Parts: sequence; structure tokens; C-alpha cells
Amino acid sequence: MNRITEKAEQAVRILAEKKIDMWLTFVRESATMPDPAIDLTVGQHATWQTAWLVCRDGETIAIAGSLDAASIEDNPAYHTVIPYVQGIRDELLTVLKRKNPRKIAINFSTDSVMADGLTHGMYLLLTRMLEGTPFAGRLVSSQEIIAALRGRKTSAEIRSIRKAIRITLDIYDQVSGFLAPGKTERDVADFILERARENGVEPAWDEDHCPAVFTGPEHAGAHYGPTQRKIEAGHVLNIDFGVKYFENSFCTRHRRLQNVVSFSKHPQRFKKFSSPEVKLSKYSEGKCALKICSCFPKQAHTTKIYQACGRYRGKNVYHRRKESEIR
Repeated sequence: MNRITEKAEQAVRILAEKKIDMWLTFVRESATMPDPAIDLTVGQHATWQTAWLVCRDGETIAIAGSLDAASIEDNPAYHTVIPYVQGIRDELLTVLKRKNPRKIAINFSTDSVMADGLTHGMYLLLTRMLEGTPFAGRLVSSQEIIAALRGRKTSAEIRSIRKAIRITLDIYDQVSGFLAPGKTERDVADFILERARENGVEPAWDEDHCPAVFTGPEHAGAHYGPTQRKIEAGHVLNIDFGVKYFENSFCTRHRRLQNVVSFSKHPQRFKKFSSPEVKLSKYSEGKCALKICSCFPKQAHTTKIYQACGRYRGKNVYHRRKESEIR
């Protein structure tokens, strides 16, 4: 079973849990204007107006233009593919009348960008199609569905996250031996990016500030790109970096602090950082959440930092944790 099919089946269970009958992802030209939900439960783009439907009873339906339908029929996550030629409205209403959902979740949200993929224009088109039908008053936000779907990692997703983390930590270990007073922030960033290319991965976010490398007290901060500022003895060097692992497009994000002192006088201060502690915490219905707790050695001017890591297509799901929570 591929990841998209696995997540579509998980979405069915979440719909039952949330007591929502249907989840509609409504798109057009999605390669140009992608809805974040596509990466979760669709796995492909379409050109014409397309309705991707996941139903509480387990049926999955794609209503698509005739030229898109053939490729969608190869998608194992969708049991029923309904092509149209003149327009999507009639086919969509036929499905809605057959299923008669009491609640139809669509992708809008004022709080979560990952659940806000329905454009305003497509929302206007959808509501216009539903005018005069009972379904116009049954639209709700899919935010709860998407939050649960993104947060509950399958075993395959956990394996991909672990792989991305291992690559990231290996790069960090190599950086520890590269750092030296006199090198610039840009030197460090270029070294990291070269190691990423050697591992066949991309930066987790925009390359102009992934990695973010900033040293000393007078830096521009984490959201500014590396500069020609030189590392000096006594600086605290901060690196914020992660990789995108291609198999399932999972991203990591790790931050490390290095207290820069004289290498010749204090070589022991530049030993490799400790390996992260990986914990799987159980919660309701046997679902699993991955928490990656990266531990940093306590030195002068630094503190221990515990940070749960793991991003999925840019979705920020990490949080800082107190030391007492790790024990």
C-alpha cells in the first residue's frame, strides 16, 4: 500500500471520529496553485476543475475533466472516477444527492494555512454550484480533519522522518569538525549545502536562509540569510537547518548552538554533539506521534535545548520542551 492510499484510508477513520460525512478538496490547475491537502491524500495534480471526495463510509471519489480522468484512474486511493466534459456541476450534484452528506468539509481556515487551500475564486464557484440545494448550508471547515491527518504519522511516515533526521544529524556532525574562527557564516552555509547535495536531499525551506547561520551578538537573526560575518573566538554560533527527504517529502528542522572558543586551547569543547533521543508517545486509539529531542552539551553561555523536530511539507509541528518533560 502506498502512502497516499494509506493516508486516504486514515482520513476515512478521522471523518468517522469527527462525525463529518464527506471531505471535498476542490481544485483546478493544481500544479500552479496547489492545495496542501493534495500531498496528503491525492498525490497528483489535475488541470480541469476537480473534486476529490473522501467519504465517511469509505468510498473515495474523483470527479474530473475527461482529459484528466485517465491518469486519475491509475490512482489506487480513489475507487470511483467520474469524468465530465461540459462542466463539473451536474456530476458533483449527482454524487452529493446520492451520498446526501449532512456535513461537507472543505479546505478553508482562518487559523491553519495547511487547511486553507481552497482559493477564494474556487469557493465562489463551489457556492454558486450549490445554490438552491440543501448542501449549500452544510459546508464546514476541514481544519480538524487535516490537523489530525497531519499529526498522526503512519509507520511509513515515521520511517521517512527518521531517515531525514539521520541525514540531518550526520551533516551536523560534519559541520562540528569544519567550524573555526575566521570562517564566515556563508562558508558554513556552503559547507552544509554541499553535504546535503552529496546525500541527494534538498534544504527543508528556501535555500537563501536554509541553513540560517548567524554568529556573535550583532547578527540579523534566524530569518536572514548567511552573511560574510566572520566567526570569532567567544561567539555563540547558531545554525538552523533541515533537509527534505524525497521519498515522502518529509522535512526535518534542527537548531544547534556552538560556543566558539580557541581550538588549540580547548579541543575538548568541539566534540560531536550527543545523539538525539527518539521517543514515540502513544495517544488515543493507538496513534503514534514522533518526538525528536535533540540534546546539546551545556557550556558557558549556552543552555540545554530540547526541541521536537519534524516537518511535513513545511508544516510546523515542532515545539520546545522543558528538561523536566524529557526525564
